[in-house]
Amino acid sequence: MKADSTSNVIENYLQSREINYALMIDQVWGAGKTYYWNNMIVPYLNKEGMIPCYITLNGVKTQEEFSSRMALGFRQAVFLKSEPNPLEIEQYLDTEKLCLCIDDLERAEMEISNIFGHVNLYVEHKQIKTIFLCNEEKVKKTDLERYLDYKEKIIGKTIRLEQNLSYAIKQMIDELYKNSRNSDYHVFLIKVTDVIEELLIITEKNKRNKMRKAINLRILKRALIDFHKVYNTFDETIHNTVKIQSLLFTLMLSIEMQYKDISHALSVVETYNERVFYQANYNENIEGSFHGMFGKYHKHSMFRELIYYYPSISRYLRTGSLDEKEFKENFSQSNDEKETDPEKILWGPYWELEDEVFLNAIGTVMKKVEAGQYELYEFGNIYAHIGNFKDKNLLPRIYYENPDLLSRFKASIDYKFKTLSEDFNFKNVQSKLNSRVNEINNYVNDKIKGKKIEQNAILAKDLITYLETSPEKFVNKINDLNKTAYDVPIFKYIEEDRFIEGLKKLNNSALDKVRAAIYYRYQNYSTNQIIIGDIDPLKEIVKKLKSYISSKNNVESVDCPIPLSSHLLQNLCDTLDEIIQKT
Repeated sequence: MKADSTSNVIENYLQSREINYALMIDQVWGAGKTYYWNNMIVPYLNKEGMIPCYITLNGVKTQEEFSSRMALGFRQAVFLKSEPNPLEIEQYLDTEKLCLCIDDLERAEMEISNIFGHVNLYVEHKQIKTIFLCNEEKVKKTDLERYLDYKEKIIGKTIRLEQNLSYAIKQMIDELYKNSRNSDYHVFLIKVTDVIEELLIITEKNKRNKMRKAINLRILKRALIDFHKVYNTFDETIHNTVKIQSLLFTLMLSIEMQYKDISHALSVVETYNERVFYQANYNENIEGSFHGMFGKYHKHSMFRELIYYYPSISRYLRTGSLDEKEFKENFSQSNDEKETDPEKILWGPYWELEDEVFLNAIGTVMKKVEAGQYELYEFGNIYAHIGNFKDKNLLPRIYYENPDLLSRFKASIDYKFKTLSEDFNFKNVQSKLNSRVNEINNYVNDKIKGKKIEQNAILAKDLITYLETSPEKFVNKINDLNKTAYDVPIFKYIEEDRFIEGLKKLNNSALDKVRAAIYYRYQNYSTNQIIIGDIDPLKEIVKKLKSYISSKNNVESVDCPIPLSSHLLQNLCDTLDEIIQKT
């Protein structure tokens, strides 16, 4: 099997003679669990002389159905002519060589306790290696406590399937098209796997603004099969840029159609007889919600020139009906606009460039990189493309020597940071970074982190100055930060003693306004990031303020036992305590 932690655990389990428990491979639906069994575990079992036996529990309702599925699985595994008694399987084969795969536990309609009890006969009493494939999230939603109790008795180890997206995409493409009459389509897909991968990552990141646990590869598989029909309509006059554009549109639309009803948006787009280029600003020719769907892709420079709406593809995916005449008219219009700029062709069908033109384009790009002429978020995309050429040994020798390619890009990023303004908005950069390029991502994020610390230190210094010279400006600045920098832990960078001294000098009205501004910030815009960053300095400020209030109250006052200013400072302490308690 492929060398990774998941495979290592499975190999150790299969090789051990002393283990009498089952394994569970857990991951969300569509993440490739069954694919992993068929393409990684089964070949390993065959190589080791073991017998794979696959059973799905999807839709199983009764004990009789369960037994029937088990019997059918055993029969197919060892090619028996008659259906065996599943409880006496040792009479038909050597159970030490058998490995059961029980899939779709969460889709069974019978009691989990009955399933585990039945399977336990094979695991504990017959010592049969057993692997469950499961989306445990769905099982736990039924009766968590009972499920965990029964699970503990049979499943000794649960492992999360590690999804290597790049590998999975290439394997899927190979499985679908490598050994078929569709070699041209196979070659095309392999060339654009990096584009497919990044598109899928962007899609999943934008669901609830965070990465899901795994990417649903079933949707990709269906989309590639759908696009194959589109691809077959192309003749030799259709250039590769159009092929890539239409593939991207098919993938984007297939994915969006799986998660929401976009029929109204599609019907609007389909009223046009030609493709429409996506624009960053609102396009009156495109229905608003449809435009919004594609914004997440357009902001990534990898797709900047590649996003077009194709009415013919939209109609095909919605209805399943392919009008080849309409397709050809649609694509013949777009084919007249063949890209001629070698630099742009590098990011698309680079294989169309002649040798000298290709190398000149590489040289042009690298000069721009070193001069910092690209946007900061574009460095990752460019590095991914150039790195791909490097892996194929297509770059000039200079890029394989010291300094290497990565060092050159890091030096260029350093230079770019020096040219940025003090108030540069780094959030836009981070949202557009190429998700696959960890070397560049991590480097840029580390630089941004350092730059933010510098910016926050300057901000804190300004706030203290405002507190000392113009409390009204302090309050206004805090209110502004609620809109422009709501995630900045401001007290992390403020000098505690200087802040307290500034508070002491405020009149009562200003003191109450400062307290209200701080309360409003954390009450309405707080996040864990803010609170965690501010928690320790706030504790120190509260401690020192209380000490000051106590000493102030001990001073005799003729007019009032507790000065109003002390009361207001105590209110501020209470507010800060409330903020601290949020953790």
